[in-house]
Amino acid sequence: ALLSLQLEDWLEMDQPVNIPGTVDEYPNWRRKLSTTLDDIFTRQNIIDLTRRLTETREKASQ
Repeated sequence: ALLSLQLEDWLEMDQPVNIPGTVDEYPNWRRKLSTTLDDIFTRQNIIDLTRRLTETREKASQ
C-alpha cells in the first residue's frame, strides 16, 4: 500500500507549492516550502506525526 502526504499540509501552509502551469498563467514550479527538510524533520510535532503514521501502518499490515 502506498501513502502520499503533502509536506505543505504538515507545515500548515495555506498556499500549495510546485503548482504546474505556464509562465503567463502562473509562475511555473517556483513556489517553495516555507522551511528546509532538515528543519521539518527536527520539529517535535512532525516527529510525533510520523511516529503515529508508522504505528498505524504497522497495525494495518498485520
